[in-house]
Amino acid sequence: MAPKARHTESTALSFHDNIKEAAKKNLAFRQTVCKGAFSELVVISIPPTGELGEGAHADTDVILFIVEGKGEVIFGDRKEIANKHDAILITAGRLHNLRNVGRHDLKLFAVFSP
Repeated sequence: MAPKARHTESTALSFHDNIKEAAKKNLAFRQTVCKGAFSELVVISIPPTGELGEGAHADTDVILFIVEGKGEVIFGDRKEIANKHDAILITAGRLHNLRNVGRHDLKLFAVFSP
């Protein structure tokens, strides 16, 4: 059964769908599912050997939820493996990156919130 979300950028009062299924079916690198006044829900698909790109969000916390695949989270010199069902909190201002170290696309969803 296809997810109800159309994976188009929109402002919504609420989101009712299976976000894990939406993340699994997502083929875009980054697709906004819905936005609120203070947060954004996105699905992300990173191909093998791909990465989010090193960066920091000055005023935004990010929570990444791994749905499928294997990633490597990088915080400066520190590296950790992230697997299915893992959640990663990245606090505002923290330099970070996420690389796909698996053989298949890394599927995840993220919540961005200032």
